[in-house]
Amino acid sequence: MVCLPDIRPQNATRRFSQPAKLVRAIVARGLLHPNSTVLEVGAGCLRNAFYLLAQGHHVTVVERDEVRHRFRQEYSDFQTKHGTVVSAIPRGTFDLVLATFVLETICPLDKRHALLGDMVRATRKGGVLALALRGVSDVKTAKARGEPYLDGYVTPARTFVKPYTVSEIRSILLSFGLSKVDALARVDAPQIVNVIAVKGIG
Repeated sequence: MVCLPDIRPQNATRRFSQPAKLVRAIVARGLLHPNSTVLEVGAGCLRNAFYLLAQGHHVTVVERDEVRHRFRQEYSDFQTKHGTVVSAIPRGTFDLVLATFVLETICPLDKRHALLGDMVRATRKGGVLALALRGVSDVKTAKARGEPYLDGYVTPARTFVKPYTVSEIRSILLSFGLSKVDALARVDAPQIVNVIAVKGIG
């Protein structure tokens, strides 16, 4: 099933000054070796990409043209600092593949899972796949909750959002062959679901 024709996923992109909590946790836990290769899918305003670039990593970002245009100066600065910008997930594998608040904005389930499959394939064996997703308690607020559609909601800003629980995304990641799925939360339905998974070597 396809999504509604007037959904505008680019409306979900906002400007942030600090990297996501998930990205700071990855660095704090020492999950990246020096000069790691990083792929960020749906990089938005590049808050995570600039942070990881400053840590000395080689960062490639994937983003839609309309978002790159909206943050034109940021993308220009990023490339000046030797960051790589592409419009589709490249061939090859990365030490870290990252997406913050991206997967849940994709309306059709098949496209959502296809993107996740592409991200898994882009993660090297022994590498890390990390996701930050909006949780049920974050989506079901009076301000954010819009009209129910498929397995999520259409917001007043005409974006789609599908909330996740920790157990749900853990089950999905395990089905894609990932292991050691670690959530940065003690409850199943936190406001923000952060997960770090390792791609098995076997």
